[in-house]
Amino acid sequence: MMRQRQQKIVGHVEKVGIASLAELAQLFDVSEFTIRRDIDYLAKSHLVAKVKGGAQRIETPSQFREAHLPGRMQINLGQKERIAARAIEFIRPGDTVFLDGSSTIACLARAVARSCHDITVVTNSILVALELSEATEIRLVGCILIFPLRVYVAAFWLIPFWFLINFLGATLSPEQGSATGYWAHLGGFFAGLPFGILSRIWVAREQRAEKEPPPAIDSPAAMLARYREGIHSFIIAGDFDSAWTAWQNMQADFPKALLSIEDQFALARLAEKREIYDAAALAYRILANSNHADEIRARAAVHMGGLYLDRLGDKDRAALIFQKVISKFPRTDAVRDAEQRLEEIFGRSGLAGT
Repeated sequence: MMRQRQQKIVGHVEKVGIASLAELAQLFDVSEFTIRRDIDYLAKSHLVAKVKGGAQRIETPSQFREAHLPGRMQINLGQKERIAARAIEFIRPGDTVFLDGSSTIACLARAVARSCHDITVVTNSILVALELSEATEIRLVGCILIFPLRVYVAAFWLIPFWFLINFLGATLSPEQGSATGYWAHLGGFFAGLPFGILSRIWVAREQRAEKEPPPAIDSPAAMLARYREGIHSFIIAGDFDSAWTAWQNMQADFPKALLSIEDQFALARLAEKREIYDAAALAYRILANSNHADEIRARAAVHMGGLYLDRLGDKDRAALIFQKVISKFPRTDAVRDAEQRLEEIFGRSGLAGT
């Protein structure tokens, strides 16, 4: 289910056409990491198109404003005629040329009709065929391509019907054709019938796929992995603001989730370096209360005590933390550090020997 912010993102992108990550992050007061995650979900749901650095509105057929072919031929007509004049220089008598149905090719067909002779033109364009229809020295071959993914009904009904008409024509009037023509029509009918059935099955499968609901949001494990990957990238780049915002979002969605030990310590140090001491203390506290090994938890607690002692000047709070480390954890390097810091506090407070 879409969040309210994601619905607003869709509305904004529909309104402006294309929006950058920075623009959306500023508009909704979240990190670019969060916006990127929203865009990933919306793109999978086919609500916006994901582009480099942002999101773009998905154009629907009703939004296309492409002109019809005769009208498009008048656009940049001079350039198209120069292209056609240059192209016919490469056409020689005896050549076979394949032409599609674009407006530039229609201009080329007009030039070919005037200037070329003894060539064969193969085209699927009615307009190109009309341009070449009165050129007596040009052999014109037309072809019609039927794509079953687009011809939903005709591929099933029209093709077998066409073969049936030819088959009946060959069987009812055998004196007008050869035996080869008879068997050709017969074989064509039986070859076309399974093709029509298969094409209908193919089309039905595509229609079912189009009616399927949009894919569900990523699994919790994938979302958590993406959170951790993004936070790690921000930490490596030294971008504390984005790292901290992403970490808070992760804590909101996954209250019991933890970063790696290295990233958790790095995040706390970044906060300490930026003099955001409350954030640093929170990062150390979560690590100290985690399920990691005793040495890791003790080290995090000692760092937290050092933060209160050295940065915040709260000796009482620091002493309490160091005392808990000494009493709670087995004797390790972190516990010895806590003992040294505790002696340092007592010396500064004039409490040595108490």
